[in-house]
Amino acid sequence: MKPLWVILLLCLGATVCSRADDPVIMVDKDDAAMKAAFAKARSETDAFIAIMQSGAPSSCSIKVGITDHDQVEYFWLDNLTYAGGVFSGTIDNDPELVKNVKMGQKVSVKKEEIFDWLYMKDGKMYGNYTVRVLLPKMSKEDADKIKAVLAD
Repeated sequence: MKPLWVILLLCLGATVCSRADDPVIMVDKDDAAMKAAFAKARSETDAFIAIMQSGAPSSCSIKVGITDHDQVEYFWLDNLTYAGGVFSGTIDNDPELVKNVKMGQKVSVKKEEIFDWLYMKDGKMYGNYTVRVLLPKMSKEDADKIKAVLAD
């Protein structure tokens, strides 16, 4: 069996981003589109930080990978702060595979360790490149809900 990434979706509700009940999709670790999404998000992290620190978005989140033995699961962190090259925030969903974190736990990661980011502004979601890769793997109903809030 090939190793998989466990990717949490984000914001299946069109107006409220509650991730506690969002579904999880398994993705092969060799998935080129997901690797490209990670790279795109990382290449734009400095712009995201500037927008986050401007106070303009209504909410901001980052996606981080948490490793527990040979398992890696990706989580969205909310309640973000950023200082000295480090993001701090709280895990915004219950783990599916890893056992070393829990929902609501505070986590800190270096800027270069994030895998995705997003912010909400005027009802639209910016960033979240990983969910864009996952749209074809979702039900039409779920994909349509996400597409309705995605900016550009």
